[in-house]
Amino acid sequence: QAAAAAAAATARGVGETHLEALVHHWRRAGPSPHAQEKAVHYLTLLGDRALDNFSLVESEELHTAALNIVDAEAAAAQGGGGAVRAQRGPLLRRIARRHFLQGQHKAAEARLNEALVAFEIERQPLEGYTDGALAWRSQLMRLAHLRKVFLPFSRWPQPGGPPPTAPEERRLAEVATCYELLSQIYLMNHRIRLADYCARRSLALGLRLASLAPVVARAYADLLAVTAATGGSRRAVAYYKAQALGSCRQLGEYAQLAFTLLAVGIHDAASARWAAARDNLSRAREIVHGLKDRRLWEDVVSHRGHLEFYAGDFAASLECYQAALESAEARADKQMINRCQSGIAAVNLASNRTAEAHAILKETNSYGQLALCLLRMGDEEGALGYALKVKDRFKGPRTKYYVLKAFASTAEVFLRLLERGLEHAPAPPARGSVFSRCSDALMRRSRARPNSAASSSALDTSRHTACAPEHSGARLPRDAQFADDDDAEAAAPPAACAPRAAASTPALTT
Repeated sequence: QAAAAAAAATARGVGETHLEALVHHWRRAGPSPHAQEKAVHYLTLLGDRALDNFSLVESEELHTAALNIVDAEAAAAQGGGGAVRAQRGPLLRRIARRHFLQGQHKAAEARLNEALVAFEIERQPLEGYTDGALAWRSQLMRLAHLRKVFLPFSRWPQPGGPPPTAPEERRLAEVATCYELLSQIYLMNHRIRLADYCARRSLALGLRLASLAPVVARAYADLLAVTAATGGSRRAVAYYKAQALGSCRQLGEYAQLAFTLLAVGIHDAASARWAAARDNLSRAREIVHGLKDRRLWEDVVSHRGHLEFYAGDFAASLECYQAALESAEARADKQMINRCQSGIAAVNLASNRTAEAHAILKETNSYGQLALCLLRMGDEEGALGYALKVKDRFKGPRTKYYVLKAFASTAEVFLRLLERGLEHAPAPPARGSVFSRCSDALMRRSRARPNSAASSSALDTSRHTACAPEHSGARLPRDAQFADDDDAEAAAPPAACAPRAAASTPALTT
């Protein structure tokens, strides 16, 4: 990242041992503002080195210690300014990145919103804005970007330049990084409107820098994912794809190229372009294999596992999931562990290893596959309950193509339960029976005199016949679909189908 590169350039030539000595010295140099500023500065540099080496526990201790000094100094100054207070935003951004790398997305989101308020860019957390306000802001930034693209003499960041060193440019790079990381988090949580706004804001800020920064390439990749998720035009998707890859090539950074290839591969898989998706994910895996970013490596490998699952190569899919799971467990990343375990369970279900799948799924939140697993084990009540949870769980535009496994499992549960309910329903009356002759007579009379009492009697008979499966012992949900109706009662029968066998008998006798 550009801001981290600037900090590393500042500390160039200073060994880690010397940094530790400087931290030890300035933390004991007294309560003067100058000593506090120096202590925060060297704590931040030492924490950045730990974060670059993915020593997440060490970076947490160092950055948190620096943030505590900043907060104490701000409280002592009673809201006053100063160089110490100006470092609150960058520290919050670094702590948020550490949360993100450990899969703690809610904590990362909260810290990033705090950082934007500390930078005085936003007045409140982004969740406080309405969808209309976010859409309006996103549209304004989109128009500004189009004006920059098509108008001549527009100033663009130059590739190959030094990282930003001026205070204002470093601040812009920090804020752009905050928005870009928020865009990734919102994408993972299906909050498309917020992801779109953050990605566009990150791109707009990144393009104001004098030198091309990695955050620009990431912002283009985020916009590629957002545009694909919202059903954008092929032209817009192709534009963001070309810009993301072109920015990576100009930067010459392998980590950014791997991130972009991952985003392109996910889009190709979501569009059922399996060959292109396999090629992009393979290239990303080759690049990221030699890097220290294990979170990115796990992301690439797990998506390759999804791809092989849909292609029907369950052995290769299982191998990818297990490799990513082993790495995620070493980092204690709960989100990635859940993803890999769900993938392994899907392979077991597809291979008819129900017991192994159930042992995994009961510890995850993959309710669709758990419902199918319970149905195969004979627990119809439990299967229906978890299937209804899936119906209420997935709403809005899909940003993850691999939730198809949950949808397919839930659909199979509903269909199997419906089949069993129909099997236990009473058989229709034989032609020529007394019941059939009475029904035919009532229907003929209702056609001749639609306003007669026989019409209501025939209507009552037809309702009773239609409701027979509801009272045959099979428990079927009224809205057993993927509807977005929060107020629908899944287990209650409709009012027209209330039990009234005793009321329908006199109607038939009449």
